[in-house]
Amino acid sequence: MKKTTLTLLAAVAVSCALFSQQAYADSISFAGGSASATGDSSISSPTTVSFSSGWSVFAGSGIFAGTSGSATTMTSYSFTGDGALASCTSCPETQWSFVSGGNTYSFTLSSLNNAATRSGSIAASGVGYVQVNSGAHIGGTWSMNGSGSGFNYGANFTFVSTTVPDGGSAVALLGVALTGIEGFRRVLRRRSA
Repeated sequence: MKKTTLTLLAAVAVSCALFSQQAYADSISFAGGSASATGDSSISSPTTVSFSSGWSVFAGSGIFAGTSGSATTMTSYSFTGDGALASCTSCPETQWSFVSGGNTYSFTLSSLNNAATRSGSIAASGVGYVQVNSGAHIGGTWSMNGSGSGFNYGANFTFVSTTVPDGGSAVALLGVALTGIEGFRRVLRRRSA
C-alpha cells in the first residue's frame, strides 16, 4: 500500500509541476487622436464622448505584440451620471478596432466603472472584451484619460487583460481523490476477505 500511495503522490506532484503556469497580461495603448465630450457630466446628461481620426496603436504586448503603428478606428460612446455612478447607455458596443498582420482586433465595451468629463479633463474606465478575428472573448479592463481646452482633449487609452491559468490545483485534487478511492477500495477488500 505504501508503494501505491507514494507512486500516486509522486504522480500528483509531477502533474502539478507540469500544469502550473504563470499569469500573463495582454495590453495595448493608443495615441495620436483627440476626443471631445458634449459637456460636463456632473451637470448635463447624457454625455457623449466622440473621437477624431488619427488614432493608432502606440504599444502592445501579449496578443497585441507587433501591432504598434496600426491605424485604429474609435467609436463614440454615451453615458448618464457622473463618476462611479456613470452608466453606459450605448453598451455593449465595439469601441475600437484595427487590422494588423492580416488579423482584425476589436474591443467591445460592456460597461463603465467610472466616467467623468470636465472642462479641461476627461477620465473613464470600464470592462469589456477583445476579439481577434472574431475568436474567443478575452476579458479585461479599459481606461482613458486626457486633458485639454474646454471639452476637447488629447487622450490616451489602455486595455489590459490579465489571465491566470489553472495552477494545477484541479490535477492535485484529482490525485487526492484517486488516492482516497484507492484507499477506500483496499479497506473494503480487506473486510470482505
